[in-house]
Amino acid sequence: MIYWKRYVRYCSAAVLQPGRELGFWRLKFFHFRVLLMPLNNAVQKRSGAAAVELAVSLPVLVLLLFGTIESCTMIFLQQSLEIAAYEGARVAILPKVSETDVRATINQILGTRRVRDANVSLTVLRYSDSGGGWENQAFPNYQEAPYGSYIRVDVAAPCRSNAVFNLQFFGERQLTGSVAFMKEF
Repeated sequence: MIYWKRYVRYCSAAVLQPGRELGFWRLKFFHFRVLLMPLNNAVQKRSGAAAVELAVSLPVLVLLLFGTIESCTMIFLQQSLEIAAYEGARVAILPKVSETDVRATINQILGTRRVRDANVSLTVLRYSDSGGGWENQAFPNYQEAPYGSYIRVDVAAPCRSNAVFNLQFFGERQLTGSVAFMKEF
């Protein structure tokens, strides 16, 4: 900025003073010499500092970027599990539908969303009259469960096999999506 002020002062002095004229080529050379030389010196002085700043901040930024990508992937995985459990439970409460149809629906959704190593479980929840509250009851065929009982679908998948990068942000965690619908038919 100091050089720019000198240049303006020199040009204005040359224009205002009679007998001291600047030719076109001399003005161009002076402009190049005065304005660009300080920039080169400043760049040479700051080039080492920029490299050190990059070396310090780049690993942090890369880690932040990978962490953001992994977090978004796990949010997508959780949503996929919830959607698959919801659609499976919707199919499960329909009359005359077997457990293989429910599993096929869930596996189709998980396959479309590229979820790997998912576990599916179907349980029947029925309110116990003995005061125990809701309890799991085993039925050989969940379609034999009485009306008013809940059919619960759980879909779980490990984070490790569904991660984009193998950076161990989520370790051995398993995400689970579960939905329970009341059997009305």
